[in-house]
Amino acid sequence: MNISSFLKSRFAMTLLATLLFPIAAQCQIVPYDGAAGDTVDFTFGSFDTGLTETGSSLLIDVSDFGGCGVGTAITEIPSTALLRVEYQVLPDNDSNNFEVLLRDNDGDDSAPGLGTEEFGYTFSTSGGTPLGDGFDEQTLALNAFAFSQTSFGFTNDGDGMLNLGLDQVSVHSPFGSIARLNIEIRLIEIIITDTVSLYNGCAGDTVGFTFDSFVTGLTETGTSFIVDVSDFGGTGVFFGQVDLDADTAQLRVVYRALAGNVAPQFEILLQDNDGDDSAPGLGNEEFLYPLPFAAGTPVPDGSGFDEQFVNLTDWVFRQQSFGFNNDGDMMTNFGLVQFNLQSSFGSTDRTHMEIKSVEIALAADCLIGDVNQDGSVDLLDVGPFVDLLVSGDFQKEADINEDGTVDLLDVTPFVALLAGG
Repeated sequence: MNISSFLKSRFAMTLLATLLFPIAAQCQIVPYDGAAGDTVDFTFGSFDTGLTETGSSLLIDVSDFGGCGVGTAITEIPSTALLRVEYQVLPDNDSNNFEVLLRDNDGDDSAPGLGTEEFGYTFSTSGGTPLGDGFDEQTLALNAFAFSQTSFGFTNDGDGMLNLGLDQVSVHSPFGSIARLNIEIRLIEIIITDTVSLYNGCAGDTVGFTFDSFVTGLTETGTSFIVDVSDFGGTGVFFGQVDLDADTAQLRVVYRALAGNVAPQFEILLQDNDGDDSAPGLGNEEFLYPLPFAAGTPVPDGSGFDEQFVNLTDWVFRQQSFGFNNDGDMMTNFGLVQFNLQSSFGSTDRTHMEIKSVEIALAADCLIGDVNQDGSVDLLDVGPFVDLLVSGDFQKEADINEDGTVDLLDVTPFVALLAGG
């Protein structure tokens, strides 16, 4: 039987199963899925009596601090990932939020930096997006953690960086709160994406600070921000460190010039954290990227916005970051901790624009067709390829036509790859 016939026979047998499973466009790691029968490994505090496992979800009804969690095998998670929770707020809830903690194993606990730390994420009980079945969803970037701390029971802290060797996920009521938390959680997952969102007005993001002319010249609309200034200034967002390979990443900005704009460009400044600021090379530095208004191309959705991509290696100016004693290492090996959008220094031209999103696009780092990831495309990739169609999981190597989905449209180009086409 030739390759094509073999695949067609397998697809004939699995087509029905394939259609019954959703095909995901992102890689997902699922620490808890009640619908799949997952259960918690431990409870503490108020959750010892205030947690009920239904077989498809977790019912939480507490009025004091407590939590529950699930241990996992150590899993390397990029700092560019997202944390997503599906839940519903029950009628008698009085708490404004709940928390999810991700535990990061950084070593054998033999010395400072080799212990274990936790990154905490706050989910608002009024900030969810309805899923249409009574449940809401919320998604937070991993770099948007609200706090970090040494994990309970460990002598030493971790290395202080969001380089997760994830080994535990837990859900807590807010520390010190006596408000009744009455919610149901059915899914906690981590989504590994191809982009890092620095600002997304449509997702409700807001700016973290403004300076100079932007203090009065910036307006947040709830879906974007509008700038109208005629002098130097800027705005930006601080976040937890995101490690990026600048050689393969691009800055993407979605924007539009508004009536009366005469400025030829605006600028993005990315701040790179290179250490603890204790010595030269261990401080912070900033890389500047100019974006000419005329260089944008229309976004295909017909919204009237333009988009522009800039390679992270194509910076035009570098400097030591304001407020730090020491410079960085002068290399674009980003530990990205802050971005600024600003008007051009010294310009008195009117900058009138609207910004919809700022993100980092990450390049795919894989060999297309090498589904079993052994470094070559051959018959050993056939079984894993078909398994992905059935399971509903996504893997870049299996997305042969690179349309963001693993489906039957990938079959013909996969066959061509195997045949050497």
